[in-house]
Amino acid sequence: MNVGVQREADGRLLVTLGADKREVSIRLSATDLRALVGSAHWSERGTLRAGESGGAPVFWVSDGNQANLLIGHDDATRDDAITVPFRVLGEIIRGASRSETPVAFTQSYEPPPPDADLVRRLRTAIASVPELHDAYLVARRTAWLDQEKLELGVVGELAVSHSRRGIEAVRTAVAPFGPSSESATPLDWCAYSQSPVPDDVRGAGIRLT
Repeated sequence: MNVGVQREADGRLLVTLGADKREVSIRLSATDLRALVGSAHWSERGTLRAGESGGAPVFWVSDGNQANLLIGHDDATRDDAITVPFRVLGEIIRGASRSETPVAFTQSYEPPPPDADLVRRLRTAIASVPELHDAYLVARRTAWLDQEKLELGVVGELAVSHSRRGIEAVRTAVAPFGPSSESATPLDWCAYSQSPVPDDVRGAGIRLT
């Protein structure tokens, strides 16, 4: 996929995405870009409205691995769609920096706050998901512009042969710990895939399996 980023006279970014002889142009304001960078949940399986294309709003819909850009009146009624790997978002952000748009984005992991009861309950829940054979409770710090956010989450590795079944099982297991739960320290996010748990998560997190 080819990515072009340039600043327009009104200060917005014109992002051009080209793939398979198709080209889509999206205009992003500084507010749109901050939303893409700073949103806590959309990139983990959510929907975020940011930017416009041909006068229509653009919805970024994530499946946890990549984003589908839906262009139209809403995220269900669309005129066009294009699939965008998350690395492309990184290219857009780097392009914004080169265009002197004041956006910076960093993430790091650190030990979670001490909560023996949460760890015990999470271990019990995770034990019901044999497909998740490596999992850690960790805190993730996200910083952008003059803001930062510290969030509690679980990172895990799924067995390759049972990944589809495992994804649904993990969702069910961690649902009682979500942001809307009554837990004193609810989870803000959960990331699980067939890839090994990153070393920085291992070093900072508490093992649950």
